[in-house]
Amino acid sequence: MVYMVIDPHTVFQGTLLRLQVARRQRIYFQDLWTQHLQSMPWTFSLQQNDHLEYSLMAQVESPVPPRLGVYFSSWLQQQRAALDNALYALAGVRGGRFPPLGGELMEFPIAVSLKEFSGRRTVKAKVLDKETESFLESNQPYWRFPYGAAQEPLLSPLYWLNEMALIDRHRMMHVGVGSIRISNGFTLHAGVDRVVKHVAEEGHIFAGRMPVLTFTTAEPLRSTKIRFVTRPEILPEIAEWSGAKALIPIFDYRHSSTAGKVQWIEGYKPLGERMDDIENTVKDICTGMVTHAGFDLSPFSHLSMSDSSSRYHRFEAGTPDSARRLNGG
Repeated sequence: MVYMVIDPHTVFQGTLLRLQVARRQRIYFQDLWTQHLQSMPWTFSLQQNDHLEYSLMAQVESPVPPRLGVYFSSWLQQQRAALDNALYALAGVRGGRFPPLGGELMEFPIAVSLKEFSGRRTVKAKVLDKETESFLESNQPYWRFPYGAAQEPLLSPLYWLNEMALIDRHRMMHVGVGSIRISNGFTLHAGVDRVVKHVAEEGHIFAGRMPVLTFTTAEPLRSTKIRFVTRPEILPEIAEWSGAKALIPIFDYRHSSTAGKVQWIEGYKPLGERMDDIENTVKDICTGMVTHAGFDLSPFSHLSMSDSSSRYHRFEAGTPDSARRLNGG
């Protein structure tokens, strides 16, 4: 049956519902992680390495709940499906019929090059009008928003969404501990000669017993007992996604004085920030399709996403080699 629907609440209902379900799955993920930490799954002790060198050691006492992987998987698939739903609705509105022409082929294409984009089945089947196809191509991972400059695809949250969704179709994601942050409140009752930065690689999945901080003292410690003003912050990580750690270029489009300028820093981007990036990117693209369909954005206005949209203030992770290429090195 061919029919027309003009109510955006109805046309884009599938998109809205999937984004809402994704938000709930993320809340479940966060709540379960908090519960896991409340069980004190990690203990800390001080180990003397030699006469004046010590390491703060962390020991895992209980494994991460496997259910976390299920929540992450559900969040991931709903984000990916929201893009497909929005494209289906857009094609129907633009084509003046539901289901849209070629609806069985309708999948939001995500590619790492123009050639790959052109070969995606939705594009190759020529079931979309030229303006819609152009909109999709302009939002591919190999373009940097908003200036349209070419970039390494792996700098895009959309790239990682697609990669993780493909992996997740075949196996459940493994959630582990990606980093342990020690606050400035870590106190030792002895003279500290100097403090050495973390020796643990952030972003790697930690297990068993490991050092998280190494330092030297001016004289041997009288005791290896430790206390925290603030307990270490233990952050989750997805094993299959931990490779996103590398040089991080910061693009700040909000301040005119720094617009378009790149600052490179070394560091690790926590899982929560990367999930924010994906949520904001998906929401931005979906709202773009709503606008492209000729509707206002009121149905999407109540969606609660991160305040720091990855499309405007983006912390992007890449490999050191790709970062040097992009930076002219």
